[in-house]
Amino acid sequence: MLVISLCSFIHQNCQPIDKGNMLYDDWNTCMGVGYISSIKILDEIGKEEVNKHQIGTQIMCYQIKGII
Repeated sequence: MLVISLCSFIHQNCQPIDKGNMLYDDWNTCMGVGYISSIKILDEIGKEEVNKHQIGTQIMCYQIKGII
């Protein structure tokens, strides 16, 4: 299961983003989708806000009953 969190490195906190149940067959696919989704999320927020709040993403893939 892919979990993406939005982080402010100024405030040193992260909050998970609700993207629904994102399940994948393997670790590689989960991580790849996480990185691509992260780029899209930062683009949507915009350069000014990302720089102002030093925003980044954190991605984690968790295995659930044999499925990533």
